[in-house]
Amino acid sequence: MAKIIVNGCSHTLGWGLPHQHLAWPSLVFSSHTNLSKCGDSNPGIARRTLEYIVSHKDITHVFVMWTNNDRFEMSTEDYRYLMILGNGSWGADLGLKGISDRLRDHVENHYRYFSNHKHRAKNFLLNLHHLKLLCDSRGIAFLCAASMPIDLPHSSQELEQQWQALQSRTISGEQLSTQNYTSEVDSFRYLQDQTQSVWIDRSYQYGLVTNLASQYLISDSDPHANIHGHKFIADKLISVLPEHWLHR
Repeated sequence: MAKIIVNGCSHTLGWGLPHQHLAWPSLVFSSHTNLSKCGDSNPGIARRTLEYIVSHKDITHVFVMWTNNDRFEMSTEDYRYLMILGNGSWGADLGLKGISDRLRDHVENHYRYFSNHKHRAKNFLLNLHHLKLLCDSRGIAFLCAASMPIDLPHSSQELEQQWQALQSRTISGEQLSTQNYTSEVDSFRYLQDQTQSVWIDRSYQYGLVTNLASQYLISDSDPHANIHGHKFIADKLISVLPEHWLHR
């Protein structure tokens, strides 16, 4: 019997639906564990998936629906993980009454000095690579898609062009050296090559929810999938998932 775990953000949890069983994971997999959390980041999704795999020995399949790459997470002073949404907004699931000035300064500096396309893309691929390695080592089938676009180069030519543009910028006031630039390109290309096989379909890297027509969304002000949207996503996934994933 397959033991499937699914992870993602609110688009995988089923935010705004009358019941979680109406979300796409329940329409695709007859039996599964949904680890998704509203507002989670890709680092958070990867971390929680890794932790769950390590603590459970009977998992056979892992499916991840990645979210916006602008989000990240950080550990607070009492070792809780705080979810940070894009543009410096704060995840609220931890029930924190307030945010310290030190944490707020850290987030502002992150978006000001470190959060660029290269940083987000490489961190995402590192998390993806680590998760793939763990699944491979345990004989776990691993596939993924994205609810919102994952901003990654799609060819060697595009990769070179993006890094050429980044080379003209400065980091901490210092110009990137040619040696560092070449090393960055090579390491990124290696990570991208190593993780290509986990995408259920490369076109699904562009965001299954982002590309939904308006009739599949809850409302203009709430761009989460409605019941019909989740059915649409489920049908698309079922059409491309290998048979051993579909125990219906």
